Amino acid sequence: MKNIRFIALAALLMLGATMQAQVAGEFYSFVGWEDNSGGSGIRSVAHYTEHGKKVELPYSYLIDDPEAMGIGNDFITDATLGVLYNKDCGAGQTNKLYRSMDYGHTWEAIDDLSGCSDEYWTFKNAPGVLLKLSHIVPGELKISYDYGSHFEVMDIPAFGGSNEAGWNVGEFFKGSYSYEMSSYYLTHSMDFNQTVDTVYYSEQEFLNMKAGAREGELYTYYPSYEDPNYYIMSYKLFFSSDYGQHQQMVMTVDSLIIGNVHVMDSWEFMVDSEPGVFYSIKRENSIVYANSGKIWIDYYRDYGETLVTTYFHHFRPDWHSQHTPVMDCEVAGFDENSVTLRWTEPELRPEEALVGYRVYRGETLISGDLITETEYTDLYSGNGRLKYHVLAVYSDGVTSKAYNIVYCEQTDVVDENGGGTNVTVYPNPANGVVRIDGVEADEVRVYNALGQVVKTVRRTNEIDVADLADGVYLVRIRDKEGRIFLEKVMVR
Repeated sequence: MKNIRFIALAALLMLGATMQAQVAGEFYSFVGWEDNSGGSGIRSVAHYTEHGKKVELPYSYLIDDPEAMGIGNDFITDATLGVLYNKDCGAGQTNKLYRSMDYGHTWEAIDDLSGCSDEYWTFKNAPGVLLKLSHIVPGELKISYDYGSHFEVMDIPAFGGSNEAGWNVGEFFKGSYSYEMSSYYLTHSMDFNQTVDTVYYSEQEFLNMKAGAREGELYTYYPSYEDPNYYIMSYKLFFSSDYGQHQQMVMTVDSLIIGNVHVMDSWEFMVDSEPGVFYSIKRENSIVYANSGKIWIDYYRDYGETLVTTYFHHFRPDWHSQHTPVMDCEVAGFDENSVTLRWTEPELRPEEALVGYRVYRGETLISGDLITETEYTDLYSGNGRLKYHVLAVYSDGVTSKAYNIVYCEQTDVVDENGGGTNVTVYPNPANGVVRIDGVEADEVRVYNALGQVVKTVRRTNEIDVADLADGVYLVRIRDKEGRIFLEKVMVR
């Protein structure tokens, strides 16, 4: 990796800033499944709220309907709440840009496309601004300040390549390839790519990007194919807080493909408007087996440090009439011998009669007979991450399809003194910086009474707990040899 930074001679163009209007926990995607007839497929706009817990399908169509607006991965969200755009292009489609002002419920055509080649961008801090790179007139760049109702030609050169719009109007990140350096590289610009900073070189192919929730934040991700037939794919996700100059790997996403199920668009990455929050979306949209439209939404906080929960939705032709699921299961507490789960009873429709619940550890049913309480304790001792979900069972014998997965990490085989090593944390009680003696820490995690990670630091023996609520916390220390040490600290 090589970092080079230079500024071109032209002055940067700074346009007036506006307030960001996006809402935390809200995002859009698309889902699809086969119709029961087997001869057609259904595609839908999916509008998610509460970090993926709730979903509605405001617009759906049959893929063989020539008069319908087609949808795919070309959603563009505006900084204004509820406003989004969709490029409908390709064989049999209308070749138009559509706009919705009501969360995707109604759409109107606002612009003609030159095939699929025209490109559009919005900016995270500029409601109503829509930029267009036209391929009808080569080299023409247009901008709209009224949600695409009117465009005006810009008197600056157009640009091509892989571009991701940033925070301010005119701000772009661009992925390119240098034959001289035999490397992919990333540039940043504040004036529509007229002057740029070269900030990052990469050996990875196919540089993909999404701007973060704060100015200067950028996520980059790289797909890698693990077999010669291009059916198995994984991703590496990186994060930068300084316009791409310095990047650190956040996580690796493994392929969802299982057996001979053909999966399209198997992974998608979404950035929330709340800093540090993002979503890793895996989907299984089968065009081989009917009634398969499965999607898993991993909800992360703290820039990937905390996997809060995973929401699973199973879309089918009868999706709107599926039984109400349990979507708020949580770990109420755990120790080295047990895990206690808690959830609330679903808000039932008049025709629904709930008879009980089934509790799963991983894919294993652990509750035996149906349970009728909304709390369950799993008497289990293990080492490492555990995951659970709860399914609601109804009087007609049908089990709810959707659920959320919760996680905790048991450490019953952990040697609390590291095989004789005298590890201490002090001061204890504490209300500021806690120091660790007796070991060189590689990673330190602090858990609250619910088993949730509330603090993580790396390669330091100090951790600040001043912002934590009063109570007793578990401090998990991992040294460079991989040994684990557990200590408790009281914050007050």
